[in-house]
Amino acid sequence: MMVEEGKSDDPRMHWLVDTHLRHLYEGIPEFSAGPDGNLGPHLYYMLAGAASVIFAVAPECRRLTGLDPTSDDAVETHANLVARLMVP
Repeated sequence: MMVEEGKSDDPRMHWLVDTHLRHLYEGIPEFSAGPDGNLGPHLYYMLAGAASVIFAVAPECRRLTGLDPTSDDAVETHANLVARLMVP
């Protein structure tokens, strides 16, 4: 949903960011500041993409890999892998 909503600089996107994302982003110092002062946004979007793109393009994933990313096993495996990216 945020991929679609994030494409438009309109009141709905502003509300979604201000209501649902800003406190998450600003609550993690590595995102809001980043180790070099400007890497935080890149880290945030790298993790957000890693966590969500497999579900956003589920039909493509099924056709390309044969994996149903919405199956319970696939969701659990994916969540564990993304978590390992955050906490090696």
